[in-house]
Amino acid sequence: MKLLKRLSCIIMLFVFGIVMAGCQTTETNKVVEKLTILTINDFHGALEETNGEYGIARLANNFAEVTKNSEATVIISAGDMFQGTAISNYDHGKTFIDIMNEMKFDAMALGNHEFDWGLEVMQAYQDGDKSNGEANFPFLGCNIIEKSTGQLPKGVKEYQIIERGGLKIGIIGYIGYGIEEDIAVKMVENYQFTYPTTAVANVAKKLRTEENVDVVIAVGHEGTGSNESIAALTGDSKVDAIINGHTHTRYSGTIKDKDGIDVPYIQTGSAGKYYGVIELSINKDTKKVEGGTAVTKSNKTGAKSKNIEKIVDNLVEETAPVFKRVIGVATREVTRYDGASWAATALKDYANADIAFINIGGIRAQAFPIKQGEEITVSKIYEIAPFDNALKTVKLKGSDVKTLINLFTTSLNVTKDAINDEIYIDGVKLEMDKEYLVATIDYLFDNKDYPFYKGTDQVTTGILFKDILVDRVEKDQTIK
Repeated sequence: MKLLKRLSCIIMLFVFGIVMAGCQTTETNKVVEKLTILTINDFHGALEETNGEYGIARLANNFAEVTKNSEATVIISAGDMFQGTAISNYDHGKTFIDIMNEMKFDAMALGNHEFDWGLEVMQAYQDGDKSNGEANFPFLGCNIIEKSTGQLPKGVKEYQIIERGGLKIGIIGYIGYGIEEDIAVKMVENYQFTYPTTAVANVAKKLRTEENVDVVIAVGHEGTGSNESIAALTGDSKVDAIINGHTHTRYSGTIKDKDGIDVPYIQTGSAGKYYGVIELSINKDTKKVEGGTAVTKSNKTGAKSKNIEKIVDNLVEETAPVFKRVIGVATREVTRYDGASWAATALKDYANADIAFINIGGIRAQAFPIKQGEEITVSKIYEIAPFDNALKTVKLKGSDVKTLINLFTTSLNVTKDAINDEIYIDGVKLEMDKEYLVATIDYLFDNKDYPFYKGTDQVTTGILFKDILVDRVEKDQTIK
């Protein structure tokens, strides 16, 4: 009798377990009415807070709060995440990768600055070897083609498929056409970027017809340039939402597709000051997207993730002896353009050249203004000029120097007489046939669109531009 009772209990527990498992499966597969997409772009290594505001720990908490209050959430980056601050550059974004894993990013489109250290650095985060760091999410770029093979580079995928909220979701990554121009020649010479819309259309069709996805999201390291054409894709190539990056602007909106459905698009500025929230409305019966909205939200204040804060604090402590070292104090407020002219002059003086040229894009806006009385650290210089650009010198004729003066930021010893169309270097009129010793950075020098390659006595020093700036501040104890 006791045996029968025991068997009955076991059978009842077994049946109860099957029923509960069925309930859990049903709940997991339940189709949501709203799919939430959290976005970020062009974070540029801004892991630390700025005067008690922003920072990755605060972003992590904001993402967690939105996720907690949403039916289903996808987290996506539109690229340029790592390069830009001393502590992120310190380990080539390895710690940042760990943070993104902790935050459960689903995918990331590659940006131009993911090429800055050589694409092989990013590829190492996808090689399966956890000892050198490993991303738990893919790097996407459906239109990044390796010239030697005609295929995607190793470690780069066209798309990622995830299942969330009872939906099968395809995420396509792309990079803007022509953005090769924003990458050092030696870092991108083996790759080409094809037209985004064509590539996205082909991948979207594959996702819908072969992978049977319900939702397609396109994330591109590009401004709005391709948005209209991507939103206009129809049928099996239809895209339901678009995430932008690269231009460091903040916007959100919708574009009506040919069926009158709102396709949301978004970009969140840069340095983690804002993040994006896209909400897609889902028909629970058909699993089709019936429209969407997009908004940017501030990351300025709020609680911080304790786990992420600890990771950042440990990295700051580890690197403090190098990067937190005070090397000067600002004697007046320094704007970005003040900083650019000063940096070009420091380059000229270091090389003992007649004139120096830099591009304003290499002097980062997020580092400014520098307030009067503010301490200048090594970290601040690396924030001003984070890239591994190196000094090159060359002798150029005055006619080529004039061309460059009209294109780039120059050292402070250059003046212009706009009325008479004359240029003076150190107060002496520029002579078209005379040779001048010119200092610049390899990012500009190696670009054959500019006349540096035509000059004589070309010298590659290998000396980093940012280290020259550190030396100059140490010498002057300020930014003059």
